[in-house]
Amino acid sequence: MEKNALAVMVRVPVPGAVKTRLTPELSPLEACLLYEAFLKDLFSRLSALTLTDIFIFYTGHETVPDGREIVPDGHETAPDGHETAPDNSGTAADKIQQLSNVVPEFFTLTPQKDGDLGSKMQDVFKELFGRGYTCVALIGSDSPDLPLAYLRRAFTLLTGPCTAEPRPLVLGPALDGGYYLIAMNDSLASFSARLFDGIEWGACSVLQQTLGRAADAGMRVAMLAQWHDIDTCDDLAFISASAELPATVRVLQGLDRRS
Repeated sequence: MEKNALAVMVRVPVPGAVKTRLTPELSPLEACLLYEAFLKDLFSRLSALTLTDIFIFYTGHETVPDGREIVPDGHETAPDGHETAPDNSGTAADKIQQLSNVVPEFFTLTPQKDGDLGSKMQDVFKELFGRGYTCVALIGSDSPDLPLAYLRRAFTLLTGPCTAEPRPLVLGPALDGGYYLIAMNDSLASFSARLFDGIEWGACSVLQQTLGRAADAGMRVAMLAQWHDIDTCDDLAFISASAELPATVRVLQGLDRRS
């Protein structure tokens, strides 16, 4: 029987450490507030997935620029009811707690291991296959409006629809030349490292490099429809009026009122 896991790689929301490509158009605090809204909306939407265990792999709690951090809603309320600036004190445990405040209780919150992006992704697949999952999909947090149908399709392809053989590897191509999703079934448990080692992360050829590795191994790959990441202020046009992202839209509307 198939056992599905979805892993989401995130960063603890800290001003100056998340969504840095949105600056200087947005301040570090504004970019952080927007990222936290991404997480709230993404987690809310993922809660509708069935027959899939969801793991949130987090990083960014170890080091905070200038010793600063953000509180869950970006501000505090003083005893007299007036808003104050964010509290910039706190420990790593505090920051993890702040993240857990927006994570549904039935998701599993797990720290990412050390290393570059490729090694972190390897570790995610290794850990989840080690827990007995037969199909594992991995996404980031830069596509809060990613259709759930794409995720369901990925798991279907890994197990094999009734009219086709299973595909051991599924990729979701992003507009920037990378991928928004990578998914594997457990037939690749011992091979997965080769899909990540030596990839030029951040280059516009990440998808093609990964496909090349798969082709060299004679692997059958399934491709999902293309989708966008939200990395720059220009990308915000994709989501500025999305009914599926209420927290994100509220933050964007607040930013519009300030400009």
